[in-house]
Amino acid sequence: MHPIVGKHALRLVDYFRKTDSLRMYDSYLESEWYSSDEILSLQVARLRALVSHAYYHVPYYQRLFQRLGLHPCDVHGIEDLRSLPITTKEILRADGRSFMAGNASLYDPRERSTGGSTGEPLHYFFDRRSQSGTWAFLYRSWSVGGWRPGDRVVYIGGSSVEPIVGIVKKYIYRFLNNWLFLSTDSLERRKIEQVTRRLRRSRVRYIYGYASCIFLLAEMCRDLGIDDVKFRSAFATSEILHDNWRRVIEDVFSCEVFDVYGGNDGAGFAYECKEHDGLHCVCEDSIIEIVDEMGNPVSHGSEGRVLTTSLFNYAMPFIRYEVGDISSFSDRPCPCGRNSPLLARIQGRDCDFVEDKEGNKVYNGFFSHIMHGAPWISGFHVLQETRDGIKLYLRPGNEPPAGAVDSVRRIVEERFQNMIVEVIITRDLPRSPNGKFKYVLNKIQTPETAK
Repeated sequence: MHPIVGKHALRLVDYFRKTDSLRMYDSYLESEWYSSDEILSLQVARLRALVSHAYYHVPYYQRLFQRLGLHPCDVHGIEDLRSLPITTKEILRADGRSFMAGNASLYDPRERSTGGSTGEPLHYFFDRRSQSGTWAFLYRSWSVGGWRPGDRVVYIGGSSVEPIVGIVKKYIYRFLNNWLFLSTDSLERRKIEQVTRRLRRSRVRYIYGYASCIFLLAEMCRDLGIDDVKFRSAFATSEILHDNWRRVIEDVFSCEVFDVYGGNDGAGFAYECKEHDGLHCVCEDSIIEIVDEMGNPVSHGSEGRVLTTSLFNYAMPFIRYEVGDISSFSDRPCPCGRNSPLLARIQGRDCDFVEDKEGNKVYNGFFSHIMHGAPWISGFHVLQETRDGIKLYLRPGNEPPAGAVDSVRRIVEERFQNMIVEVIITRDLPRSPNGKFKYVLNKIQTPETAK
């Protein structure tokens, strides 16, 4: 598809999606090169408008500001955010309704949910401008790797890389965007020949999706001697892009690999440039902070907790939202010329695979799909210690319906045939030594040692 035709197609996508992502994409290509002062001025103006909106229309922040004795006029700059407490997922789950703006209907709210890095579903709303900004950011991150509107893209993964819409609209979006979709179920050795044939026929130039899925596709092509599937660029998202994963993808697909970071629930996006030495924060629609355990800002180069403030989401504002990741700001400017803050590599988004009897690696999204479809499950953890079985820890949010536990076990056993599936109902899910959840853990083979 020619880039001009591609832009017309994306305008149709915006029309169906009721967004303005293409126009915002064009403006993002310009603001990408703003000076540090211009970036700060833009963020402060949008932050003050957001805080004022939250103060007058959002019950949670109305109560919070009154309790702290603050007024919107007290927020003059980004540093004044520190006078507000951190918003955690626990707070949102316990009192999510109070985060909805009283006039949310003006902003066309859309409901979403995410399992985050803990496997615990979080339901939230975002508005039309937030969605426009998300797609505009994505297009811009792809453009660094050479993508232009209309270029063919294969994307592989689940709901976080594909719009949640009806089946008819989904196919319309894929056609207009010139996308080829591969589900995580495609990543089995018995299907790889079929998958690679589709890629050859489609003449895809770019691949976007979960880091682990792109790695698995490259790994299987390498192991099976398939050496004629090539891309111009690969954009890896949703998980840590391990160094050995990057090397395998680069070697097998003869392409440049770009790390793309995004937290849809709380905004906060960042992307690699061609220097590949950190990720540039998307300052147009969010403010990213990195703080220590006490909530104080850390010095550049020091690791801390990532907080984000979404500057566009007026339907359900998240201010100083803890996304559950660990990172640090780089202590040096990027030679590419972009002046946005630079994140070092993200920590805390690790997800392992579970291997079946045939050696196929099953992506953690398989379990997320099952658990999020069972409302009585509030959290889960999958542990594989041997090749003969897995342990499935389930934390109930309420009393499981009759037969519900056996139903979950049967679904998992059907996928992992001839393996023992042990289901453990517990109120306390296992945690890693640093106190964070890792909801799929394979103790047989970790990503760092995988070849």
